[in-house]
Amino acid sequence: MAFPWIMAEGFESGGRGLFTAETDTATILDFPHFTELARSGRTPYRGAYAMRIAPNGGTTTAHVREDSLFDDLDAGVTRFIRWYFYLGRNFAMADADKFSMIEFESVLNTTTEVAAGIQRSSGNIEFWYNETTAAASPSTIVLGTTTTALNRWFCAELKIVLHASAGTIDGYINDAAGTQITGLAQGDIVDVKFGLVGPDAGTSGVILFDDLIYDDAQIYADRKRYRVPNAQMT
Repeated sequence: MAFPWIMAEGFESGGRGLFTAETDTATILDFPHFTELARSGRTPYRGAYAMRIAPNGGTTTAHVREDSLFDDLDAGVTRFIRWYFYLGRNFAMADADKFSMIEFESVLNTTTEVAAGIQRSSGNIEFWYNETTAAASPSTIVLGTTTTALNRWFCAELKIVLHASAGTIDGYINDAAGTQITGLAQGDIVDVKFGLVGPDAGTSGVILFDDLIYDDAQIYADRKRYRVPNAQMT
């Protein structure tokens, strides 16, 4: 395991932090303080800030992007990435719609090798992961129904074994594993996008993102959300 991590970002600067760039042409992405979130009954997962995206029913992407810290993910390398996300009480999407929360690219804005995100299947909201958003037969983990999956923080993690012909992806929600994706032909990673990528029309509400960690060993969900002395103050 790297010390402390290869990358860790909790947006505590009130901005994109370690991420290189930001795409937000629809002005639906920001980094609000606790006091702003508390007005609508929300809080960051940890610390004083989170990244907030409020899809407005359109198809516009909004994300941050990092262009160097993931360059170590080459053929034959295994890496883990973990983050927390929250779907607000007002979050809504149509049946069979989906979007990516994270995409690993081997060619900027062109070629995705690993992707994971949210989809709706009948009455359930699911976490999915696959080679790309459009690739057939994604692995899925049910988060809950269109009501019980809302107003909750989830811990998502991916294990990525990059390979030119035998790559694999394992996905976890709150440390519960889904089905492994196998047999992927992948190129070396040059950047990662994190946020709302490729939403379908009609997706709306609020999504929060926090506490992203990237490393060469599995990270797992936190045993405690608040650390001392934060737990006592909370």
